[in-house]
Amino acid sequence: MTVEFALFLSPEGIALAQRQQAGHWALVAEARPEGDDLGPAMAELRSVAEARGGSDAQVLLVLPDDQILYTSFMAPAHDTEMVATRITEGLDGLTPYAVEDLVHDWCAVEEDRVKVAVVARETLDEARDFALSHGFKSAGFAAMPPAERFPAMPVFGEDAAALGLDRGGMSFGSDDWTPPEPEVWPEADARPEASDDAEAEADAAPGA
Repeated sequence: MTVEFALFLSPEGIALAQRQQAGHWALVAEARPEGDDLGPAMAELRSVAEARGGSDAQVLLVLPDDQILYTSFMAPAHDTEMVATRITEGLDGLTPYAVEDLVHDWCAVEEDRVKVAVVARETLDEARDFALSHGFKSAGFAAMPPAERFPAMPVFGEDAAALGLDRGGMSFGSDDWTPPEPEVWPEADARPEASDDAEAEADAAPGA
């Protein structure tokens, strides 16, 4: 399945994007509700998605960056089993969650170092439930961090290729909205960069 829609989630607002035939993505609707009532605004987003993709259209849920932990570990990038072991060891005690309650994605940045993006399963469940409560069915979860935090598009719990996603990131047309925009998806507060040590403080911890 190739996912055709993405829902960018943020406390400041929600944005719906659609994949274009040329391969890039375009913003097609935004919800900027006043007050706490998201219902009408989300209903409008849903009507746009249905008009463009039908009632069965699924969405990629793009999480706000402040819900993701970004860190790095020393590990031989060519050895996926060793990377998995190193990540499991490194995440133990690094967040308020047990390792089995976390979902991660990783990419190599050097021969012996990998960067890791981590999110709590609880956060994914909350995002899925939020989307479902407004009529959106989740196809998967992703994030769009700055390259210095994670030099790829992290995808959580699903295979990026199975969703038709390029892990290099979402490309937006020059005339379209280009995330992250501060008024739609604000950057997380400045935090110290995580070091390459497993004991280092991470950029942003799930549940922080």
